[in-house]
Amino acid sequence: MHLFTVCILLLSLFNIGSAIAASTKTTTLSMSNDAHKIDASLEFSHDSIVYYKLRNQAKSLTRDGNFKEALPLLLKLAEQYQNDGEIWYLLGIAQRQLQDFRAAIHSFKQALVLGVRVHGIKGNSSNPNDLMVTIARLYAQLDEEAETKYWLTKALNHRWDDKPKLAGTSLFTKGADQHFAQFHQKSWYQDLVGVARSFKNPVEGWRYDLAYLVAEINRLHANPFHSVTEIEFNAKVEAIYSEIPGLTDSQIVFEFMRLLAMVNNGHNFFVPAWGKKGNFTQLPMQFYQFRDGLYIVAANDEYQQYIGHKVTKFNGLDTVDVLKMTDAVNAKDNTMQRLWQGPYYLSLLPVLEGLGVFNEHDPLTLTLLSPKGVVIDIKPQSQKMNFNGFPKLPKLGKKQLTPLYLQNVTTAYFDKVFLKQQSLYVQFNQVQNTQGESLKDFNIRLQQRLLSKEVKHFILDLRHNSGGNGSLLAPMIKTAVLFESLNPDGKFFIIAGRNTYSAGHDLLVRLLEVTDPIIVGEPSGTRPNTIGEAGWFTLPYSGQKGIISSQFHQKSSAEDHRIWIAPDMPITLDADDYFNGNDIALDTIFEYISHQAKR
Repeated sequence: MHLFTVCILLLSLFNIGSAIAASTKTTTLSMSNDAHKIDASLEFSHDSIVYYKLRNQAKSLTRDGNFKEALPLLLKLAEQYQNDGEIWYLLGIAQRQLQDFRAAIHSFKQALVLGVRVHGIKGNSSNPNDLMVTIARLYAQLDEEAETKYWLTKALNHRWDDKPKLAGTSLFTKGADQHFAQFHQKSWYQDLVGVARSFKNPVEGWRYDLAYLVAEINRLHANPFHSVTEIEFNAKVEAIYSEIPGLTDSQIVFEFMRLLAMVNNGHNFFVPAWGKKGNFTQLPMQFYQFRDGLYIVAANDEYQQYIGHKVTKFNGLDTVDVLKMTDAVNAKDNTMQRLWQGPYYLSLLPVLEGLGVFNEHDPLTLTLLSPKGVVIDIKPQSQKMNFNGFPKLPKLGKKQLTPLYLQNVTTAYFDKVFLKQQSLYVQFNQVQNTQGESLKDFNIRLQQRLLSKEVKHFILDLRHNSGGNGSLLAPMIKTAVLFESLNPDGKFFIIAGRNTYSAGHDLLVRLLEVTDPIIVGEPSGTRPNTIGEAGWFTLPYSGQKGIISSQFHQKSSAEDHRIWIAPDMPITLDADDYFNGNDIALDTIFEYISHQAKR
């Protein structure tokens, strides 16, 4: 480092220290005599270490819900050093809990200006747009209508992504947000949050939904015209507007899906299963695209005998061509999402109709190839659409042995030690905490295993991980770093694929920055840098629901333009391996470990 640079750094540190000292006053704090608390004789003075200890104590008290004890300490901390957004945020929480709404508004505004990033305080969020809504709720508590409207509008304009909660149309909460109960019947509130109004006829209602959808795309999406021009987008909007009178409800929803897909990134889709009008019907079977074709992997009781059959044609059209056609409604980050989500769209009858695969007045014919090579045509009956997330590979039938990687795909995370291979296997399927063991506690247990030196290799399976709460990822990253530190001669493997997406993919990218894993499997289902996150919307007239991307996620360098993370050991599952219960990815890893051990 050049001498000039060193001098500048030293000068900067001196100025920062002087600023802290200048902003503090000598104040003795009155505190309880609990052994775990700081001695009452300690003073702020110019002692930054004391400030740090008191700050940690205030955080702990707030997290534990001890707001009365936390309040005086937080007030003193904010008085002594006013540049810490986290202290203002914690102070706002305490003041709100203690019903001092006016003071809480001031504290949250300070936190909003300074910026803050705090997780883990139940019922609170420090995201800027969440803070704006919190301020709006506090003004509502004070019955200040103009300020309530101002801060709600401000939050929505900053892409706050839970608007259905305000209107009472959220999937996750019942009824409209009661913080604003006194304004629910106000026209400004209903217009702002998207409450349904009365319409003269269905055409007027659907056109209102179209305008609402366009407005939400423009409000929520981080960059709606990164892939399509605004002129092309608006031309499609005008075409749908004109076509609405001649379309059925489900056909209108299909056109809405095509419009949303034009923005062309993964966190954008409709779920036409929960609306009041325009819900879809679905085939009674689940498809999966293997290396050697599209197969039926699950079905209801009436069609169980077709599990294991290859689907070669839809109404005489080659399956490969029809799968590509689903791109019209499958907003995606890369072509791996065609393999992942395309088979799901092939099960939706209005999608097949909208793509021109068949006419709703004629039954759909699927041409199948049985495991014995027999060609069969079937005309499956449709059923009401059901959606529990994009489907994952199911377990095998009762007569077959389901391999480990398919046994617990709905479990957020679990681990297993393979003694023969000296390997710790962790399947991480969803980035969330579970009731029995938090993700942090799970990783503490993993770290204890690593410290015991019982394993030499670490296998992290992300094949089924399509996302969750990205703020929970740090413990898993620490586990991987600890493994490599303790086992310089061991190998770290990550199994990835088309379902490795969103927060699950963020983990993959972050691990590649700080560790040196061997990636096994398929290319991942999204990009290192991508438009992600998602805000829910509910169309006021039809009640149709979906999500729209709301944030740009730069998890890698600004110059990283990869469309996916490519594997070091490419493996794509074929139908025979799946139906015979073989985990070719894990088998390949064990084969490599065995080969290395013999060298």
